[in-house]
Amino acid sequence: MRRIPLPFAPGIAVEVLSPSEVAVEVPRKIHSHLAAGCKEVWLLDADLADVEVHTLNANRLWQGGQLLESPLLPGFSAPVQDLLIQV
Repeated sequence: MRRIPLPFAPGIAVEVLSPSEVAVEVPRKIHSHLAAGCKEVWLLDADLADVEVHTLNANRLWQGGQLLESPLLPGFSAPVQDLLIQV
């Protein structure tokens, strides 16, 4: 399969953390996404039942029944627990 890079960064990058994820890799991924031009990086962690939202200027932790919202997705909101349903 031939990979063609996008000519732009997405507004939001979403990383779903796995149990095998190496702790050192996560900050590197966040930095890489933000440096490439992403405005937000969402880290979904089913084990901790939370979502971390990282931007260039701040980080925020969303948990449980809190509604995850973003200025980049007007009109979107979802309870964190709905985003972390395990199959």
